[in-house]
Amino acid sequence: HDITSLLKDSEMFNSPEHFLRSTCGRLPNSVSTKQKCNIPLGIILQPLAPLPADIEPVRDVNHGAVGSIVRCNKCRTYINPFVQWEANGRRWNCNLCGASQATTDAYFYNLDETGKRADRFQRPELCKGVVEYIAPGEYMVRPPQPPVFMFVIDVSYTAVVTGMLDAVVASIKETIQSGQMPGRMQMGVITFDTSVHFYNLNSNLSQPQMLVVSDLEDLFLPL
Repeated sequence: HDITSLLKDSEMFNSPEHFLRSTCGRLPNSVSTKQKCNIPLGIILQPLAPLPADIEPVRDVNHGAVGSIVRCNKCRTYINPFVQWEANGRRWNCNLCGASQATTDAYFYNLDETGKRADRFQRPELCKGVVEYIAPGEYMVRPPQPPVFMFVIDVSYTAVVTGMLDAVVASIKETIQSGQMPGRMQMGVITFDTSVHFYNLNSNLSQPQMLVVSDLEDLFLPL
């Protein structure tokens, strides 16, 4: 029963795969194992992906009643199903950095016999892997900014000979020319192989300027 409950909770608490998906289903448990298996790890992230027909809508979270969005005081992680509760719910420990902090009176609720919040299934942020936060006024420190699209493109030999580079460039060009991109937007391009290449796309230049950064251990923005 415990295993069944754990698997059910894990499925509910984690992000659905159409929003966030790893290229590897099982992660190495140590650095040495990772070096031996030599499997590249990547994450495909689509926070605004269309919802499949069989998936419930993303639920909103509005923390206006408790003053502000509940986040870790140290690393700013959002409250989530994986934080650990203690002192009968008066304190919680961040699941990323481990910092312990007090639960505000407005957000407090008793724990059940398993040590979990008794109201967790009434609060989407405590039982769902994906939620939509309604940001309070304090998050609006400046007027809404235009969306920024940064295209990071693999230009290695393998990407060229397999046709992946041509396909990526053609897709980006088609998307821009289709008129589907927001009119008020900013765009940038980064390419990489054994180095990282940044591009100055200033309209005052006669042609784009490429700047190469070869130090991959200490990357910096050359623009």
